[in-house]
Amino acid sequence: MQISIENMLLQFRERATHLEAVDTPHSLNTPLEWLAGWITLNREKLTEEDMVVLCSIGAMIHREKLIKESTSRSRKR
Repeated sequence: MQISIENMLLQFRERATHLEAVDTPHSLNTPLEWLAGWITLNREKLTEEDMVVLCSIGAMIHREKLIKESTSRSRKR
């Protein structure tokens, strides 16, 4: 079975909707830890291109985390 980009995006949206419905706490630490752990476990199977893409995804999540933390601190002032 081949998975298309559209199917993956749909799965992401459905999962996000589910997490929102069950009011899962929104912390970006968890996906960063999951991604780092997965990369660590699978590093020998990953190409350099895979690493560039996965590290870019991690960087984007980390950047969003920093923005969220900065916004949260600004609201508390």
